[in-house]
Amino acid sequence: MSAWNEVKATIGSTAKKIGNKTNEVVEVQKLKNKIYNCEKEINAQYVLMGKMIYEKYKNGEDNEEFIAACENVKAKEKEITELKGKINNVKGFAACSQCGCAVDSKAAFCKKCGAPIE
Repeated sequence: MSAWNEVKATIGSTAKKIGNKTNEVVEVQKLKNKIYNCEKEINAQYVLMGKMIYEKYKNGEDNEEFIAACENVKAKEKEITELKGKINNVKGFAACSQCGCAVDSKAAFCKKCGAPIE
């Protein structure tokens, strides 16, 4: 192979690696934006719940009506956990089933809690 062909092959290989990394960064950023939006919705639910609780308190009533808001927060927290898992997948990590810590997908045990990685 001539020197020129080696240079072209090296440039092509490098460009492909850069393209793959760029795609990874874009995908991670999209997932982080979704996490941010979920967290924003959770904060809006917190404000709504606080207002509802205060109004009930002010009127001397029960606090049962804010259960739906609590369920919305719980659903958004679950969505955030799933999105973080997708980020780990994009980056080539797995999540520990015991503590949720991101670990190398080739690891046998969690670096945080020592649980076996499935």
